[in-house]
This record gives sequence, structure tokens and C-alpha cells, in this order.
Amino acid sequence: MFPPNPLFGPCWKSLSEYLLKRKLKEAVIREEGLQGIETKLPEIAAAILANEPPSQMLALMEPLLDGLGDAALLMAADGYGRARVKGTEHGRNVIIRTSENQKSFLFEGDPHPSRLFEHAFDAFKKINDERGLEHP
Repeated sequence: MFPPNPLFGPCWKSLSEYLLKRKLKEAVIREEGLQGIETKLPEIAAAILANEPPSQMLALMEPLLDGLGDAALLMAADGYGRARVKGTEHGRNVIIRTSENQKSFLFEGDPHPSRLFEHAFDAFKKINDERGLEHP
């Protein structure tokens, strides 16, 4: 188990503790609703895309602290597992997979280590700043 990502960590902390307490290597959670599922995840995603300050996003996330399905999805979005969401948007079927949210960059074939470090550091700092993470 890895320390939680500060972006969604508060929302899935109890799930992480549950997995550790039960000594689980893996858990599978599947939710299905006839009329959709009640969730704040679309609002959280919109807030992230709008670069809302983390303090404003926390107000959206706090109601999720007891939501097992949403917690598992956010845990996977932070890179600790995999999740797939199937739904309908504007009358079209949509599938979102957390495995498709990777960030990458290209660099010359045989770089000088210090130049590669600077480039990678800048790329990670940009992600850190965009997501309002608290990493130094």
C-alpha cells in the first residue's frame, strides 16, 4: 500500500484502512442502478478541470467519505487500482477507464541526466500545480 494522493486521499482513506485491516490484496466493487447512481463525481471532475482550489473541491468530496463505490473509484483515479464507469451522456453510451489517464512526455534518445531530470521535474511540477497537490 502506498500513501494516499492528497487530491482524493481524504475520500478513500477509510477504504484504504479497511483493506489493510482485512489484509486484502484486492477488492472488487460493482454498483449498478436502474436510473443511474447518485454521485458527486461529475461535479468533482468539473471542479478539477476548472482548476478550482483544493479547499472548494473538499466541500464536494466530504459527502463521499462514507461512499464505498465513489471512494473506490477515486482511489483508482489516484492510481491505486483500476476502475471503469459505464453510463449515458447526452443519449450516448460512454465508458471511462482510469487506466487511460496516464501522463507522459518525450525526450531525446540519449539525454544528459541533469537535462532529463529538469525536464521531468518541470512536467511533474506542472501536474502537481494543476491538481493542487501538496507535494513539495
